[in-house]
Amino acid sequence: MPQFDVYRTPGRARSATPYLLVIQRERYDETSYRVAVPLVLRSEAKEADRHLNPGFMIEGREVVMDTLQIVTIRVNVLGNAIDNLAQHGTQIVRAIDELIAYGK
Repeated sequence: MPQFDVYRTPGRARSATPYLLVIQRERYDETSYRVAVPLVLRSEAKEADRHLNPGFMIEGREVVMDTLQIVTIRVNVLGNAIDNLAQHGTQIVRAIDELIAYGK
């Protein structure tokens, strides 16, 4: 399962959070879970910080990473990837670094 694959959000949260972005690297593919970040519609995002919440276009919809809502999800509920954001890998990793970096 390639890092930065995008999946449709399973379940009822799909209206405001239509996608999940898998951030876990492929080295851990043998696990039955993936670490993912919700991709929220920009119109539903309360306040987007340009470092913590980078934006992307998926299926013609403007979304932002809701980095503070990192989740784990079982692989068997993800379905098929609909996109891959590897070309934005630097932005994605920078957002995660912004969240966990040491210091103020």
